[in-house]
Amino acid sequence: MVQNSPYDLLHMDCHLVELKVALALPIRLTRGKARGYWSAAPKKRNPVMAEIVIIEDSRFMRGILREMLEQHGHSVQEATNGRLGLELVEEVRPDCITLDIAMPEVDGLEVLRAIQERGIEAKTIVVSADVQQSTRESCLRFGADAFLNKPPREEELIETIERLVGERSEVVS
Repeated sequence: MVQNSPYDLLHMDCHLVELKVALALPIRLTRGKARGYWSAAPKKRNPVMAEIVIIEDSRFMRGILREMLEQHGHSVQEATNGRLGLELVEEVRPDCITLDIAMPEVDGLEVLRAIQERGIEAKTIVVSADVQQSTRESCLRFGADAFLNKPPREEELIETIERLVGERSEVVS
């Protein structure tokens, strides 16, 4: 197997950029994590860009969700538990919230109740490892707009956000 040097890869990427520019395709330069070089990656188009708050106690899961959402042009802020999440939601008034159920201090069901009581109109997506039907039904009864299993598939998460935020913008217009 032939190993390419970073210079060779950069040179190939420059040709890719030239081709995309010639074809008028959108490009985004990203720094390759493993090889330490810049590469041209197609920019993902997103008709619905939203302000999103992630309320999740797992740093790992927050990172996964943030990466998925930011790659699709969404603005993301994070909270590490339900109490901090409610404070952030009050301050930011996001378009959408992703919410875990099992968290310290204030759990996800309490957050859902508080969001309803305070009249916050953000669309809420519960992202939980709890696959019991009763948990799903409780979340929807307490005001969640959608329920996704952890870890969510990127396509499913983005489609759900676009659908929910799109519905919200149609009502506002």
